[in-house]
Amino acid sequence: MVLVFGPILTDEVVLMPGRAARPNPQIGMHFIQQLMGLGPEDRRRDSRGPNGLALRVIDDDAGFLALKEQWNTLQQAEAEELPERSFLWALHAWETIARPRGHKLHIIVGYSEGRIVLVMPLVVQRQWPIRIGRWLAPEFGECSDVLVKGCGRSDRWVASAWTLVASSFHLLRIPAVCLDASIWPHVEATRSLQKTCTSAPYVDCRQWPDWKAFLGSRSKAFVTDFKRSGKRLHKAGEARIIDIDQADQMRATLDWIVQEKTKRFAHTIYGAQILPSKIEFCRRICTDALASGTLLIRELWLGDERLAALWAIRSGRRLHNLTFAWNQNRKKYGAGRLIVTDSVRWAIEHKLRTYDLGLGKDEYKYRYTDKDETVATDVVVAFGPFDRFLSWAVVGARRLRRALHGRFRAKFSPKQTHTAAPRSALLRRLDAAERSQQRQVVDDLETAAD
Repeated sequence: MVLVFGPILTDEVVLMPGRAARPNPQIGMHFIQQLMGLGPEDRRRDSRGPNGLALRVIDDDAGFLALKEQWNTLQQAEAEELPERSFLWALHAWETIARPRGHKLHIIVGYSEGRIVLVMPLVVQRQWPIRIGRWLAPEFGECSDVLVKGCGRSDRWVASAWTLVASSFHLLRIPAVCLDASIWPHVEATRSLQKTCTSAPYVDCRQWPDWKAFLGSRSKAFVTDFKRSGKRLHKAGEARIIDIDQADQMRATLDWIVQEKTKRFAHTIYGAQILPSKIEFCRRICTDALASGTLLIRELWLGDERLAALWAIRSGRRLHNLTFAWNQNRKKYGAGRLIVTDSVRWAIEHKLRTYDLGLGKDEYKYRYTDKDETVATDVVVAFGPFDRFLSWAVVGARRLRRALHGRFRAKFSPKQTHTAAPRSALLRRLDAAERSQQRQVVDDLETAAD
């Protein structure tokens, strides 16, 4: 089923799939109208908007699959073919995560002169009487944005699509969005916005002509730890790093990564619920990347034992470190540090431009770089005057669920029975900041001594 919309105006009535139309929340009271079953008469129009853009909502599988060719063409025209904006990324997220959860498709597609020029992939999470829009994504923390053709009208096209979103949902949830994304000005300008800001560190590989120059630019503590781990490993036996380029090996490596991640985070909501629900998505994305030659999976072995593995995807001159894991029983070798350092070395030697370390202000990431960009995560946007109360309820319920899950695990898990209670998030951040400051002081003293 394809629903077609004409000009996007602030006082226009927009058709909701399978429901009575309701006014744009910008003019108020839509939530009360929906509760009472009120609303103006439906109006269907197939006309071109003031910016030469016709917007359509795709809400069925057949219409979704029909977008593949033009969606891929639009993505390939981008300066960077980011994997999270690809058709296959959205398709696998739909088939393995969103559809099993009972969500409904709501893909906004913009047409100009008969060609697709804009794609905003969303799904509907229905919690009567609330309509919640969610980005069609695995929600790993990848940055979301509108896929739009670059031209002088791009900003106006994105604004038209955003107006349609505002008239379609009470709330919109986005896992993460960069502050330089085309959609961010509209997100930031909404009446009620809840978010958590974090950083996405990255290595600018163009700064160094080779690996030796990069290693020389790191702190003395970093180089010492790196060399110590290497020596310790080689003393233990024959160590080697291998590339995975076969489908059966890839599946075995992914299963091992998930197994080690589950061990490490078994007592958190991430390890107990989030990670197991996304295994199939990872397998499909890796299979596609392997076929297209953009997959990088490297393993660190000691004799016949796998110590660490890393999974990354290359897009253009950018390498995205999606995840890595190490053998929890062999921590003394620093295998996690070695596999990440090796992947940075691989990116520099292959003359890539950027190495993405992923979301989060993890201390280890800033040992590789001092550059990052700000990212808003766990974004909840409320459009109407009454919807902000819904956003508070959604965010509060999510925080309560995480807190109760953590307390339940801490109380009833055998591994946590005789350990001290976990420190609060604030204390952990303060401890991390203090350690980082102490390391910087040590590095400065060592540099001065040299």
